[in-house]
Amino acid sequence: MDHEDVLLLPLPLNHSFGLRVMRSALYQGETLVLQNGFSFARELQENILQWNCNCMATVNAGFEMLQQQMGGRYREVFSRMRYIEFGAGAVPAEKRKQLAQDLPGVRLYNTWGSTETGGGLFLEFSARTDKIQSAGKAIHDIQIKIVGSQGEKLAEGEYGRLALNGSALMKGYFKDPELTKETLRQGWLFTNDLARMDKDGYVYLNGRVDDLISVGGEKVAPADVERIVLEQPGVKECACCGVEDPKGVLGQVPVLFLVPEGGGYQEKQLEEQIRIQGSGFMVPAAYVKLQELPRNYMGKLDRGQLKAVWKEYAKENSSCKAENSSDFSAKVLELIVSRRSIRAYQERPVEKELLDKLVLAGRMAPSGHNMQTWRFTVLTAQPAIARLKKIAEKVAAEKKTIIYGFLNPQAVILVSNDRRNPHSIQDSSAAIENILLMAHALGLGACWIDVLRQISDEPEIRGLLERFEIPSTHLVYGLIGLGFPESKPEMPVKKENVVKFIEQWDL
Repeated sequence: MDHEDVLLLPLPLNHSFGLRVMRSALYQGETLVLQNGFSFARELQENILQWNCNCMATVNAGFEMLQQQMGGRYREVFSRMRYIEFGAGAVPAEKRKQLAQDLPGVRLYNTWGSTETGGGLFLEFSARTDKIQSAGKAIHDIQIKIVGSQGEKLAEGEYGRLALNGSALMKGYFKDPELTKETLRQGWLFTNDLARMDKDGYVYLNGRVDDLISVGGEKVAPADVERIVLEQPGVKECACCGVEDPKGVLGQVPVLFLVPEGGGYQEKQLEEQIRIQGSGFMVPAAYVKLQELPRNYMGKLDRGQLKAVWKEYAKENSSCKAENSSDFSAKVLELIVSRRSIRAYQERPVEKELLDKLVLAGRMAPSGHNMQTWRFTVLTAQPAIARLKKIAEKVAAEKKTIIYGFLNPQAVILVSNDRRNPHSIQDSSAAIENILLMAHALGLGACWIDVLRQISDEPEIRGLLERFEIPSTHLVYGLIGLGFPESKPEMPVKKENVVKFIEQWDL
């Protein structure tokens, strides 16, 4: 960092990475340009040009979002940078190589660290192509060792738990002396990261210790499976995690979640490469296709959500290959055909477990350019629902807008999206439909009420949305009323004259 730099910072400042970059920049005398996230490439490009930004701190998921929006223009935009720092998760090795090729002359860094450790490891991967698989070396004032299960220091090249020492470490966990004692030992902070160190002091991470999968006593690191699979064609990204062996034999088995690209992947080819480069016990018991991997707000993979996805997948699939079966497709079609809007509900609360599944279904909907600018606000407090209903009906009447179907919901999900996103209405509609179908599958009644889209900016409505912490840039595209059905609805007739097949075309 240099005092002549102008640094673009599109990171949340309530996260340790963004906060650390901000403090470092101010300490070094850099000029800071703050931006609210990565969602809008045009805004970012305008900030770079207006303020002559020559460096940036980012996360891999956010940068990928920008690349998707910018297309080939991203090289032109970011080639003016002196350096770009990636943090809060590793940039995959293949992506590092591509970035170094696309942005020659730009210094590209990957930072490893945590809230507890600060940025402990740095790698300039554009310069150290020989170490491109590593997480980097320790910075000044940080010492590192790799330790075994008893806390003993391991030899070079051996995998164990990563431990750090230095003045940047935390002093402890707030009001949790037991966890502090377990984590901080004689000045060393013991992480849950599985790592090895080479003779030059570069650290190679291999996932989390608590992510290790025990397959009949054999230990499988998810990162080993992911590394092999990401080298194969047709795979954009993937994540491996351990689940209970449904046959009750091996204890755990790996399952692999994949996001395809191009022509897609071949399971047999993936399995063959895992056996060749790894071993038989690393072969996944199931391959689950996703449109995107679940991530937290900093773009880190959310393995907890993956396991929730697996639970739902396993319930619906009696065997690992059921995704392609006619039985499965018939059930999906039956679910779609039999769903109807239900507006009257029993006076019975909707359990949190069911609401979690509904929100997960919404979050898994497709999103244009994977921008995911939506927000799902779940109301279960009856006074809040009653207040929303009263104000919505009042404002709708004043604006001569129809509000229909807002009877006695036991829970409400507000699906809002950033109006600056040109895909916001399409993205929200897809998410709402996912939620409606999931509600039907769970035995719940649901109704999509559209009125708030037209009156979100009316002062009384906006004031209430602010109390729900919905951003001022958001419009509410759907108010979903939920509850257990009071009665079975009639099945209205669907039009049949709305389909046209073009079977021949003469040029």
